[in-house]
Amino acid sequence: MDCMSENESKVGLIVLDARKAKKLSQPELARRVGTTQQTIEKIESGKIKHSSFLAAIASELGIAHGKVLRNAGPLSAPLETVPASKLIGENRDLKVFGVVQGGSGALILSNEPVEYVARPEPLARVPKGYGVIVVEDSMAPEFRSGDIALVNPNIPPRAGDTCIFRHTEPDGSETACIKYLRRQTEAAWQVSEWQAADGSGTRDFNLKKTEWQTCHVTVGNYKRR
Repeated sequence: MDCMSENESKVGLIVLDARKAKKLSQPELARRVGTTQQTIEKIESGKIKHSSFLAAIASELGIAHGKVLRNAGPLSAPLETVPASKLIGENRDLKVFGVVQGGSGALILSNEPVEYVARPEPLARVPKGYGVIVVEDSMAPEFRSGDIALVNPNIPPRAGDTCIFRHTEPDGSETACIKYLRRQTEAAWQVSEWQAADGSGTRDFNLKKTEWQTCHVTVGNYKRR
């Protein structure tokens, strides 16, 4: 059995054991997370390699998200990694915004682009696509400090996406962060980061939608290194 197969099997066993510990049937778990009994059975048996329902299943069963999601790999279509050598090209028209440190650790999004880079394939026909420079390692190894997150603002966010969340301040300035979207409710984005600032590993928390009004999906990553 190869490494990926071992990981997929491990995820299925984690879900199966947690469901039994909660004394939930497959149909009941399926009802709670909005899927079918057949999907739950296929996840537990390892027949489904990746599922956008894994984040919701983990939340429902009290499983640490990092434990399930790291083993399962990406839930959505994998992000395209673009090497630094392709940042420069003839048509450098993709706007890249930077962030600066604000009060209480906030990251303030620049009002104007700080640079323009070559437009990669994921954003080739996306007029409003843009990039954001990542300045910390909370989402490492997916995104590291210095990388450029490539953003398509037209894609509806769903569980399993890594997203740029934006909050508009009263003075018109914008605060931004990049996090993994586990699930959303009417009131909040339920998100995760892979590397908490205190070194404790994966951290799950909520971003209130009244404060973080914008959620844009990342579709790629320009690796500067």
